[in-house]
Amino acid sequence: MLEAAHAEPLLRQLFPWTAMGESHFGRCADQRWTWDIPCIGPGTEGTSWVLGPLRSEWVGQVATVREATAMVVDRSDTERLTSGFPSDAPPSAADGPENRVRSAELG
Repeated sequence: MLEAAHAEPLLRQLFPWTAMGESHFGRCADQRWTWDIPCIGPGTEGTSWVLGPLRSEWVGQVATVREATAMVVDRSDTERLTSGFPSDAPPSAADGPENRVRSAELG
């Protein structure tokens, strides 16, 4: 899943974290739980589902993780999420140097 997320330029700038088998994305490394970006969870028979950004918002179930990451990007407010990021921000940069996450951690 992290490889698929890393392939998406928007998600590559965010902090990945997991909880209860779900993959989440945060806007900064020091406060991961921003709950304003959809999350991905494992479905049956190798499928994935997407919720969010609120857990009560069912987005859908898809056959591949790449499709799920595309759904997360489609459902995200990309302008708000990237505001404040420099145009040439390195992977996983958020809020400045003190909150950077090494891109190597993404796999």
